[in-house]
Amino acid sequence: MVSRETLASTALDFLQAVAKAAETRLGKRPERIQRSEWMVHTSPTSMSSKVFERRVFNSPAVSMMYQTTLMGGDFPQERELTEALVEADIPIEEMR
Repeated sequence: MVSRETLASTALDFLQAVAKAAETRLGKRPERIQRSEWMVHTSPTSMSSKVFERRVFNSPAVSMMYQTTLMGGDFPQERELTEALVEADIPIEEMR
């Protein structure tokens, strides 16, 4: 049985490798514009819609980069994490 510390260290190594690959391919801090529309009070008795925007971390781009370039390929940190999770009795079909 793998120790909790080993599992945590292996998971951290995996995340750091994904972050480094994302930085190489997508830049230092990939961002996107998030837009949302809310109803706001324009007077005590009426409301209208207003669009709000903010810059957020582009997690969909990082996820897509991982899925298309790293996942399932020759990515040693993923293999090591998978092996550690299997050793911790986590079924492989529950890992993805």
